[in-house]
Amino acid sequence: MSYVHFALTAKLIMNMHDLNNERAEEIRRVPVVYRTRDGFKLVSEAVAVSGVILKRYHFVNFIQQLMNVQQRNKICLACSRFEGIRLIPTRVDDKDVAAWLSAKDEEVRRYREVTGRNESEIIQCPGEDLHGFLRERPPARRESLVHFSWMLPTYVESIYEETGTTTPFLVVQHTRVIKNIPEEAGRELRELQMPYPRAYGNGIFGFSSIVHLEHVGYSFTEAKRSNNVSDDEVKERRRVAILAYTPIVTGLAGATLARALPSCKPLEVVAYVAPSSPISIPSPSHPIYDDYVEQNVKMYKSFANLFKTKITVIGYGVKLEEGREKNFEVKLVKELYDVFAEALRELGLETT
Repeated sequence: MSYVHFALTAKLIMNMHDLNNERAEEIRRVPVVYRTRDGFKLVSEAVAVSGVILKRYHFVNFIQQLMNVQQRNKICLACSRFEGIRLIPTRVDDKDVAAWLSAKDEEVRRYREVTGRNESEIIQCPGEDLHGFLRERPPARRESLVHFSWMLPTYVESIYEETGTTTPFLVVQHTRVIKNIPEEAGRELRELQMPYPRAYGNGIFGFSSIVHLEHVGYSFTEAKRSNNVSDDEVKERRRVAILAYTPIVTGLAGATLARALPSCKPLEVVAYVAPSSPISIPSPSHPIYDDYVEQNVKMYKSFANLFKTKITVIGYGVKLEEGREKNFEVKLVKELYDVFAEALRELGLETT
């Protein structure tokens, strides 16, 4: 089997309000060690977004875009509701499943029929195919083909010296305003107007990701391509898996998009494309390091030479020297979305 990879690094100016709420009343903060010109520096509380959250955004984007093509009928009941969860256990009553997912009895029956079988049957659903699944009984699992790093803030000396952190943050109390609540109104109605917290943070953030496209439609348990996924479906899933990154790098993500769209400016976006490699390519270095682009170029160039495989680096907003040397090529684009268009062309996934 030849390995087909698409990897991505991105650096963004990002307003992080409610982008990573995994707990109700605070924005996620983690300790980060930075390599600076004066040595290593520990920032004990830096605003960050976990790879699980980024993966969630990619999953939703992936399913939304596939709903517009012919594979819509193959998306399972849970994924069609954007519920990227474990496969629902058989012990859960069908009526409860139907009520929870607002589904018809026939939809629940079809969901049970597919997800109760083997991996080759389950990956008829693009969501389970690309993002993996876990079934408790009878036991079955599939590793995700998409992997994300944490979105971490880069070190900016001026910001750190002024604020003592790389990402200034603040928790603000908001109040819902409801007009004319009568004095005799019940407790539940009055609680609608209670204060609630919203967390805000800002900084220059980066993340890295890689997707193993060669295993789309591939059954690991049977060690072969599933008979339930056609070649055309595999190609479409691969294409959409790449396009699902585009909303993330432009800031269209977060827990409260209905209230506010995060302000975002993409600074650097670089794709690393390997259309046919004898082994898996390494994951790219994280943008948290100042020289990550140069290090990635050196790493992938040496990998391409060692394994005699073609790798193309496609960069937006970065300073690199364009050119081709044997199996390795660097391309620069002037527009953000051209990164993805060029990657699709390199992989033979562009549409006519």
